[in-house]
Amino acid sequence: MLGKYGFHRPTTVKMNFINVGDLEGMADENGHVDLGLVKVLGKGKLAKKLTVSAAGFSVTAKEKIVAVGGEVVVA
Repeated sequence: MLGKYGFHRPTTVKMNFINVGDLEGMADENGHVDLGLVKVLGKGKLAKKLTVSAAGFSVTAKEKIVAVGGEVVVA
């Protein structure tokens, strides 16, 4: 039973998270938000039309961004 204990999967990527309610303060003057390796979660409300580029989106976050006329880009 060699190698069973202490093994860690090398392909694990840890992502940071941000909520939809925090996006409006991060947008530039054109309404673009580039988050890089961040996953967007659906907590909060969005009132402005934004184009959000991130590594991942929850289903609720996509729905909220598209509902106000925004665009979701998976980078």
